Amino acid sequence: MESLVLTIPQVRKIVLEAAGLARKAQFGIGIEAVYRIIDHLGFVQLDTNYVVERAHHHVMAARIPDYQTEWLAELCEDGSIFEYFTSASGFLPMHDFRFTLPIKKAFKAQRKPLTQAETNLMKQILDRAEREESLTVGDFENDRVEASSGWWDWRLRAS
Repeated sequence: MESLVLTIPQVRKIVLEAAGLARKAQFGIGIEAVYRIIDHLGFVQLDTNYVVERAHHHVMAARIPDYQTEWLAELCEDGSIFEYFTSASGFLPMHDFRFTLPIKKAFKAQRKPLTQAETNLMKQILDRAEREESLTVGDFENDRVEASSGWWDWRLRAS
């Protein structure tokens, strides 16, 4: 079998084409382009940390002229895409939903039953969310007994 040797410019061209960055509006324009990008890439990671805007919106804005951030929510609402968490949270095309079912089934089978305290806390949170609608982690009292063990469980309070 003969090996194929590519130059750096050839590799760059292949990667940019595959990432949807080779040409302006490579996937088209409008909300349909958002779906085509997610379908092509297979997964667009959500990122809650941001300075200018959340990272998944950067992915779209870099590829779609006049991108509107609400388009992702609209595609979720109409059932074209869904949000799912594996090692990271992201958007996937709905036709891939079936591939998440074995993972969900395994998690459910391995999960320990909730304690009464966990059930009570969940009910309190859901009841409050239903009454107040828009809540953030900072809206809840910080009753932590021990200090944070890392960046993933910091509790920020709005001043």
